[in-house]
Amino acid sequence: MQLKAKLKLQLPRQRIRIEATYNTFEKATYDQYLCASIALRSQSKDHAYEYIDDITGSGSLNAHFKSLYDDARKLTDEQLKEIMSSSLYPVLKKDNRNYYEYYETFNISIYNKKIYKGYMGDYTKEEIKKIIHLDKEILELSHILERQIVRPEAYEVTFDDDNISVKLSDGTEPIKIESRDLELSLAEGVNNIDIYKGSIIKHPEGDGWKILTDSALSVLDKSLHYYDEGKHYEVLQNEVKETIVAEFAGLYLFKKLSLSYKGSFALCKQVIDFLLDNNKILNFKPNNIINILEYCELNQKQKVINYVLSNKYSMEYAIQGIKLARNGFRENWLPSVLKMFLKQARSSEDIESIYLCNSDIDFELKDLLKINKSILTPKHLAIVIEHQENEESKRNVIRKIIGDVTTKGLRERCKDLKDDDDKKSFKNLCNDLIGHNKKSIESLEDKELDDYLSKAYKLEKLSKLIEEKLNKLQA
Repeated sequence: MQLKAKLKLQLPRQRIRIEATYNTFEKATYDQYLCASIALRSQSKDHAYEYIDDITGSGSLNAHFKSLYDDARKLTDEQLKEIMSSSLYPVLKKDNRNYYEYYETFNISIYNKKIYKGYMGDYTKEEIKKIIHLDKEILELSHILERQIVRPEAYEVTFDDDNISVKLSDGTEPIKIESRDLELSLAEGVNNIDIYKGSIIKHPEGDGWKILTDSALSVLDKSLHYYDEGKHYEVLQNEVKETIVAEFAGLYLFKKLSLSYKGSFALCKQVIDFLLDNNKILNFKPNNIINILEYCELNQKQKVINYVLSNKYSMEYAIQGIKLARNGFRENWLPSVLKMFLKQARSSEDIESIYLCNSDIDFELKDLLKINKSILTPKHLAIVIEHQENEESKRNVIRKIIGDVTTKGLRERCKDLKDDDDKKSFKNLCNDLIGHNKKSIESLEDKELDDYLSKAYKLEKLSKLIEEKLNKLQA
């Protein structure tokens, strides 16, 4: 049996920089070549300085050349002759690019993702040379402590039958650790497992496990959760986290699995029931709950919509309720909820579906007029018929007034009259109601019909004035 877990361990380590000094050769500059030649050929330092004085004078190059000469004097005659023949000058280099980490608990060093036994500071120059792939002879070697790390860190620990190993860093092979050292290294654990109300498995397997700590247990306990068959389920906006707790080798471990709402009918039912029972459904975004409801029974969808809209208005939930009503789910809707449906009704079909759910809520006349008469109650049918008859009587009045004006030819005859305010108003009303009217009287309703009727009465009054004026003109 194998189990992998992320454990927070306190494994002190040192980050150490390797500083290696070595000789190499670089193309000699003219100044270096000249001073090396002087060092090779001069009989003494004084003789060399005199020569430098002769060629540089007292300028800034004087000190520069003497410094280069002093460096060249430290070289052997063989090295100087080599410079003369190859123009390559020996240079002392320091390589400080390499780092390793030393773990005292295991007495190992890790360099470039490879594990080396012991402390690399005890290695010889030749051994270090091979490890860092340096092809030069190391003259001086230093191991400089850059940082001491003692804080607890997360490591992947593998339990494989009786063996325990820990992976110290990415890319390295796991290293064996004794159970006693593991216990001593553990940074955190659980002091009161009784806070967890679920079941604890005894034979965990696989990977993805983490050490259960007091803080992790507190987060689980404070989350929005429920228990089912001994497992802890945390309810989130877009998924559910299933937590499994296990006891192994004296440790409490846990891991979380992500459960999608999509297609999970049993899970969605559990979550909705839990949220309703605990009055938490209002804490969730409407669209997230609606996505969950896709996988719930119709009566559960209705229960949620009734609950939410009883507490606050929500356009999203109202639209979902109208869809259910249009699909024939019409029983047990709360009257107050149906009123909210009406706010979102966008078609006569929407209004009819709401009406069939409950005809006793306060429907406005404009809503009743959009409903098929065959489904109206006698009371509402009477209201609709009375309104329609009243509207038709208004249309008849308009038709009669326009007919009278047209029959008498007042619109043409008024051209014989002098221009005045009455003539101007009369012509405008004729143009509006007769000459250029593009709207059928049959299509006019409510306020628009009342406005039209008011203009017709004005036209009737003015037509009488116009007719009187024409009669006087003829007399």
